[in-house]
Parts: sequence; C-alpha cells; structure tokens
Amino acid sequence: MSIIHLLDHQVDQMVADVTRLEKAGGGDSAALLRIRSTVSRELLEGENLTVTTAALGRLESEAAAQRLLSILSYCAEHFVVGTQVLSVVALPVSIRLRGLNHQQTTLSRGERGALKELAGKLCDAVDASKAVFDTRLYQGPALFQMKARDMRSFMTQLSSGTLYPQGGPPEFKIRTEVDGPWRLAYFLGVEVMESPKYPQLNDWSTQMQSRAWLDEPSAAVECADEILFNANVTGEAQSHGTFYLCRALEAGAKANRALRIIETLKALEVDGRGLNIYLTDCGFKQQVRTLMVCPILVLENKWDLLKDESLWDFECELQRLALDLMPEFESQALMRVETDEYERLTAKHQVPMFRIVGKAS
Repeated sequence: MSIIHLLDHQVDQMVADVTRLEKAGGGDSAALLRIRSTVSRELLEGENLTVTTAALGRLESEAAAQRLLSILSYCAEHFVVGTQVLSVVALPVSIRLRGLNHQQTTLSRGERGALKELAGKLCDAVDASKAVFDTRLYQGPALFQMKARDMRSFMTQLSSGTLYPQGGPPEFKIRTEVDGPWRLAYFLGVEVMESPKYPQLNDWSTQMQSRAWLDEPSAAVECADEILFNANVTGEAQSHGTFYLCRALEAGAKANRALRIIETLKALEVDGRGLNIYLTDCGFKQQVRTLMVCPILVLENKWDLLKDESLWDFECELQRLALDLMPEFESQALMRVETDEYERLTAKHQVPMFRIVGKAS
C-alpha cells in the first residue's frame, strides 16, 4: 500500500470511528480507543496533525467535529505512560504586586508548602496516586504553545520528583509597580492516575469540592519570601480554581478579565448614577473597546474576547458585573454603538486631565 493510500485509509478509519462514536453518544469504547491512539501518536511523534486535520475536514456533522476536537484537547493534557495516566493540572492566579517607595522586586516562584498541601487535597479528592506542583509561575500563551511531547516530558520529570523540570516554558517574572494591574499567571502540576482509573478533576462533583482549595494557590503567592519578608512590597493574589490545562486557560482568562473590569468600575468612584458605558468591537482583532463616562472621569479600555465569545456575550457579562458592583446602575446605560459613533463619543468626552486609557494585558 502506498503512503498516499495508507494516509487515506487512516483518515477514512478515523472519520468512521468518530461518526460511530457520535452516534453512540460517546459509548463506543473501541472507537474511542482507536481515535485517541491515532491523535496521541500524531501529537507526540509528528510535526503536524495530518490525519486528524484531514478527518476534521471530512466530517459532515458539526457535533462529530466537536467530539473530535474534544478528544484532541484530551490527548494534549493526558498522557499514558506505562500503566499510569499523567494529567496536566494548572492553577490560574491573578497577582498584583505593589512596591512602596519605588521598591523594585520580582516574583517568579510560589511558596512550596502551600502547593504541597494543595497536592495532598487533590489526591484525596480524585483518588490519585500522586500529585506534584512546580513552584514556578508561567503565562497562559506559553503553556498553550507548548508541544505535547515537551509537556509529557515535563510531566514525567515532575512526577518522578524533579524539583525544576527542564524543557518547559520560560518562567513568568512579575515586577512590582506603584499601582500595577492584575497579572494572570499559572502554577503547573501533574496528577498521576493508575489504570483503569480515569481523570476526574473537571467533573462537577470534584469542582464543588475544589472550592475549599482556593486559599492554597493564593497563599503560595502571598507567602513567597519576596513578599512575606519584604516590608516595602505588598502582594495580592486571587485564585480562580484547579483544572486540567485546557479548561484552566479558559477559566483563568475569563476570571482575570472580570477582575480587571471590576477594578476599572471601582476607579470611577460612583454608585452607578450618571454612569454611561459605550462599547464597540475592534473588527478582526477579537477585542472590544469600552468608554465609561461619568461626571468627573472618562475611562477607555480594550478587552480581549475569549474563545467562541461574541460581543453580545461580553456585553452581558459587563452588565452583570456593573449591576453586582453598583446597584444603582441602570441597564439601559450600557449601550452598544457603531465604530463611527464610538469615535464621535471619544472626541466629545476628551478630558485630558481625567482621561485614562487602559490596554488589554
């Protein structure tokens, strides 16, 4: 069989398996095993997803395509090594460092004890044989761009007891600022399951349990030596949960953006009365511009839209956050406008002494 015919055969087999799996509602274990085997092999051994990409293009059902994408995400964060499954766990944390008297300090690692305590709670909750967290901080884009084979190597080193595994993304260094913004960072860890147990951290019941763990990632930041023993530095941290990698990246981005929106609304120092908020999209940039106008202050910001998020979704979230923070805020004071009208409003409310422009981080 030629290479071209072999490739066509593999694509046809995957399309048939995904279609069969979708019709069975995910209950065809043999088809699922074959799909995962092919996707994992392509992720770990090849430079591109030739068979998986071709199969996605041939699937006629949108539901089937989404199922294959879900399997792809699963294989990118769960690795079979012998009789064990090594799962990538990530902890999104929003951090704000302030230096008094222009004190310059850098934070790139958390306190090990708090993360070790969290690892123990994680093991108990999901009945894992082991859980270990790296103390270094990382950025979401660097984790997202990491190749599967490098991630598996990193997880293997971490699970074997290596304190600082090699081959991972560069650690994220957060510097103090006089009035710095919230920075989103991630702690990275591994959960080790013995076959035939399956990863269950993202399950609803485990997530309900995990709400009691939110203090540990925050404590890992606030109890770091650079903060705890430095009278000229104040550090705040807000944890956003414990998830497998793909969900952690989405949850962290959304929670950090909400935190920044709340801080922006607080900066207006109004109870909602007299506040008008105008928003418009930025075309193909997947961003939203907002103009917040009150009697003494005008704030303009750009916000990133998240995966599969529409302008309407963002508008609903902004309205919810404004109403939660400002009971007097009126829903009709939040208005979506066209770009030319938005530009006219920015020109009309141009007040240099009180106008603050914030950019999405």
